[in-house]
Amino acid sequence: MQRTKNSAAKAVKKHNYWKWAFILLLAIVLGSGLFVMQQVIAPNQQAREITQKTSSHQQHATINVEMNKQQLNTTINYYLKRQQKNKKIKYQFYVDQAAVLVGTTKLLGQRVSFSLYTQPTVTSQGNILLHAKSVAI
Repeated sequence: MQRTKNSAAKAVKKHNYWKWAFILLLAIVLGSGLFVMQQVIAPNQQAREITQKTSSHQQHATINVEMNKQQLNTTINYYLKRQQKNKKIKYQFYVDQAAVLVGTTKLLGQRVSFSLYTQPTVTSQGNILLHAKSVAI
């Protein structure tokens, strides 16, 4: 009689390997997700070094630049053209009575032109802030 009870007890103690495999897989997925999140959120060593170097310098260099409207338009459009390589949307920037961003893009298979009219103002730090006034399509 005892042998039957022991063999019945052994039969009940079967391990469910699928359950343990699922738990292991779940732990790997969660661990990997936490590791990736930690890497994304934490600043890298290179960024820390740059921050330390820039924060240790208390003086900032200033450069005074004087340009007429044509020089300003040419300079801005040179950098915009370099940035727009292999992009679907093309635009240019012009300063005249107002600052205008003019461009073209494809919309539903048709070429569409657009213009964004802005009013430039100078901030206390000397930067130029553009306030959008109107958009034309």
